Amino acid sequence: MRRNALRSIVAAFCLLGMTGAAHAAGGIAWAKSYPTALAQAKKTNRLIMIDFYADWCGWCKRLDATTYKDPQVVKLSSQFVPVKLNTEREGMSLAMKYGVTGLPTILFLSATGQVEGRIGGYMPPARFAQEIQGIAQTHREFPQMVARYKANPGDTQAALKLVQVYVKRGRQAEAAQVLAKAEQHAPKSSLPQLSRAYGAVAGGYFEQQQFNQALPYFRKAVATASAPNDIAVARIGVALCYTFQNKFREARPEFQAAANTPGVAPAIKQQAQAFIEKLQQIKASGGQ
Repeated sequence: MRRNALRSIVAAFCLLGMTGAAHAAGGIAWAKSYPTALAQAKKTNRLIMIDFYADWCGWCKRLDATTYKDPQVVKLSSQFVPVKLNTEREGMSLAMKYGVTGLPTILFLSATGQVEGRIGGYMPPARFAQEIQGIAQTHREFPQMVARYKANPGDTQAALKLVQVYVKRGRQAEAAQVLAKAEQHAPKSSLPQLSRAYGAVAGGYFEQQQFNQALPYFRKAVATASAPNDIAVARIGVALCYTFQNKFREARPEFQAAANTPGVAPAIKQQAQAFIEKLQQIKASGGQ
């Protein structure tokens, strides 16, 4: 299967990621340049909030026209040093460095260049505000989180929370290492959190196109999840790993199992069925 065709499948799998930053300010105090933002971040110990955009990006323009003009978002953005970078001009090299492929993408970087958060695609104001508030809070609490885990590696709750943070920061190896240790201590009562951690690590590997690494974690997520939607989404993850490896025969039954999961939400069921139809179209066109 052609990779550009699969990108549309991945976007649909996310069920909420829409690709598309226009240049309008919309109330947020954007820095004039990345060097300026970096200097401010070093001086104030704040994260840099980079909005990667392009002039042709429709969802970027919608982000400017709605989300970035929301009073709560404007207020919360003061916790960061915001800057807008055009991926086809001044932001090209930085976008390549951090693997920005879809627009809009909002990265949250420390003054040393470490990724501490990422938002991919358009988000409405309320959800965007919640997301950036969480990133700011994690930035403040991260040193204590690491200290708590190191003091007691058997603390399952602390470990699984740290796994989620590492994944969001793109630190997959560390996330997997902490998760492996947490598996040894996790009580049965923590299975829902453990399942979500499996899904997070799987998703992190998937985004990095490391499908062989993502697959076993998606399978563990299927095995440990109890909620129908969680089971179905994890199965779709398994199927997509196969799809990206051109293993369409293996992918189809996983999509079907996701669609047939008892109690699954109609939107997820429809999405799984749409994937099956997509595979049928590819097969009919000689793609298999």
